[in-house]
Amino acid sequence: MDDPLNLIILIFEIIVLLGFIILSAFFSGTETALFSLNKLQLKKMQKEEENNWRVKSIIRLLDDPQKTLISILIGNMFVNITASSLATYLAIKTFGNIGIGIASGIMIFTILVFGEIVPKSLAVTNAEVISKRVAKPIEIISTGLFPLIKFFKVIILQKMRVSKKVKFA
Repeated sequence: MDDPLNLIILIFEIIVLLGFIILSAFFSGTETALFSLNKLQLKKMQKEEENNWRVKSIIRLLDDPQKTLISILIGNMFVNITASSLATYLAIKTFGNIGIGIASGIMIFTILVFGEIVPKSLAVTNAEVISKRVAKPIEIISTGLFPLIKFFKVIILQKMRVSKKVKFA
């Protein structure tokens, strides 16, 4: 790391990696917050904040839970895989082939704690507040992912048809 440019690039890559971990937390917390809201909370929010655009976004998202869930899962899967890939690249660059194991261990822990457990724990206890903050970004992401969402909905529909024909014991 004698070259200052290499150090700047490394710092940038680490910042990008941290950004993906934050996005992982965003998607995980969003899923839990939105789907933790019960009908009573939704009715209360609608009544108290009738013209609030955030509440309207939440209602639209929960009117099509399959679309919302697919959007969140695509986003979370993308950021988790990208974060793990970037961490592996950085670890190999720094430690050689042993970096694969190092990156795997670090990323499993990091994604589990900071991308899943912590954000979901916070989201369960603050579902209304978090839902209001994340609803619009998820609506925008859902719109952008429309072709993929449609594709996955077709697959889900096919699987549901097959499972209805199969009798489980």
